[in-house]
Amino acid sequence: MHYLRKRESYFNYAGMELPINADKDYLCVDKYLSKLAEQMARSLEYHSRIVLARFDLTAFERVEDNQPIEELIRRIKIWLNREYRMKNVGHFWVRENSEERGLHWHVLIMLDGNKVRSNFTLNEFVRSYWTYRDIGNFSYPRKHSYYQIERNDSQAFADGFYHASYLTKERSKGVKARHVCQFGASKLRAKP
Repeated sequence: MHYLRKRESYFNYAGMELPINADKDYLCVDKYLSKLAEQMARSLEYHSRIVLARFDLTAFERVEDNQPIEELIRRIKIWLNREYRMKNVGHFWVRENSEERGLHWHVLIMLDGNKVRSNFTLNEFVRSYWTYRDIGNFSYPRKHSYYQIERNDSQAFADGFYHASYLTKERSKGVKARHVCQFGASKLRAKP
């Protein structure tokens, strides 16, 4: 069951008061906020620096499941391991359907910031994959498309979380729909 946030400005995660991108029109989904914060924190347990890379994908045709995004995430992780020897890559995505944009996904990948400094090569890989297969269009926010976060930099974590929390808004997600998942996330566990 999903619990919607009231129009609060902060989300408490593990004793941290994290700013969230909620407003008077759109609430953020608690479950999504919690999973996002958890996977960001787990990523920083594995890597002393991470890069949060955000991009958006549209689908030309309506699909009834999330197979296209799940396959893309799998391919991204294979590619990152091959190109950068990058393991323990976190991710978070949400599915939306709106009149103006149709079916689309917002995606956040949590990269090892000691191996990459930006999202440039990831964006090129995703653009190539998505458009070559003629699934839909690729885009990314012109502002705040990536964040670098050091392990003990609570301000950078809060800034990155604020912008990433846009993905957790209930708008266009059909959070009451039961037939298809509206979000997905990595399952990074606490580092032993």
